[in-house]
Amino acid sequence: MSRTFLLFTALFTSLCFFAATVSVGQTTKPAATPPPTTNASNMDTHLSDASYGIGFNMGKQLAEAPFKVDIDQLVKGLRDANGGKPSAVSEAQIHAALEKLQTEAAAGAEAKAPASRVIPTSRPATHTAPRTPRRKA
Repeated sequence: MSRTFLLFTALFTSLCFFAATVSVGQTTKPAATPPPTTNASNMDTHLSDASYGIGFNMGKQLAEAPFKVDIDQLVKGLRDANGGKPSAVSEAQIHAALEKLQTEAAAGAEAKAPASRVIPTSRPATHTAPRTPRRKA
């Protein structure tokens, strides 16, 4: 795999887990109490709930991102990778698509940046008096 792809994937994963950690500490009330989790595969309830929470937080992060993703393909990629299946898309195609997505996201962020912000290119020079050596008395 290429370095850019690995870096982007690591950054995205870190952001998702950070979002999950931050949202766990928030004290907002849910709109309604969800029904108890039932799981036919005999997983523990906490594992099922935590898995859902990770997915939910990823979804919130993606909803706020400056780009859109195909959720069905995202879930397919998660299932394939978790199931040990080979990728349905070549690494070259993934790399090219991620680079294009990054470029589009950067262009969108630049377009939303306030135009009135001025960044100085240099600092004005400050003048100080020359130092004179001390004389011993």
